[in-house]
Amino acid sequence: MKIPQQYHLIYGDGSSMEIIRNGEVDMVLTSPPYFGSNTELLLKQPKKEQTEVLRVREELTAFALSLRPVYEEIGRILRPGGILALQVKDVTYGGFQSPVCSMHREMAESTGLMLLTRTFWHKFKRRSASNNFLKNPRVGSFCADEVEEIMIFSDLSNKYAKRPLVDLPMEEIRASTNPIWTFAPASGTSRVHPYQSPDGLVRRLIGLYTVPGDLVVDPFAGAGTTLSSAFKMDRRAIGYEIDKRTAEVADSAIKRSIGKKE
Repeated sequence: MKIPQQYHLIYGDGSSMEIIRNGEVDMVLTSPPYFGSNTELLLKQPKKEQTEVLRVREELTAFALSLRPVYEEIGRILRPGGILALQVKDVTYGGFQSPVCSMHREMAESTGLMLLTRTFWHKFKRRSASNNFLKNPRVGSFCADEVEEIMIFSDLSNKYAKRPLVDLPMEEIRASTNPIWTFAPASGTSRVHPYQSPDGLVRRLIGLYTVPGDLVVDPFAGAGTTLSSAFKMDRRAIGYEIDKRTAEVADSAIKRSIGKKE
């Protein structure tokens, strides 16, 4: 089945990506949700009120594991040697971190994929844990700035794939070799989702692992950044978004974004 347009945003569940055939996708690039609305309310509490550590940890674990069917679909749609780029983070509550990253890694690897490499996104912000510590550096109070982990998975056939040159500026290629990627969070009129990835980070990943004409899929489309970035880079893209309102906002944002393309 040919995709009739360069991007296609579907209001639906990423655990049933029926429009996509087995082994059709070159890259899955996604950042899954970490929690439901009830847990989010607890996470937004002032730090002094964050006392239900075990409850939040259990809720985060249950939510992460509920996404296993999506990983099964990812395993189905990826072609041999295809790439899964997974952006995740451990979630902090009450001064402790829950191991969200390791749960998502286990689910990805349960499909037969293996970790190729990883990098970390450092969100450049004026207000940060390290800045707070520097203002009042008491013993035992140090916390590093939060980072998001970007894990890159593939299967054994990736080892034998023929690889063309990366079509990115050399400055961008050099920056990608640093294991810490620094991008400011999405902001201003470009931000349409509270947990939106910056366009620069998404474009870098697409440029490192795909070529024009490849099919890029995001089963948790969110703000639609993967789809709009892929379109601008002459890739085909399909995204699934389970929340209807989010899908509508994302579709409008994508159309505004790609309308700027010459």
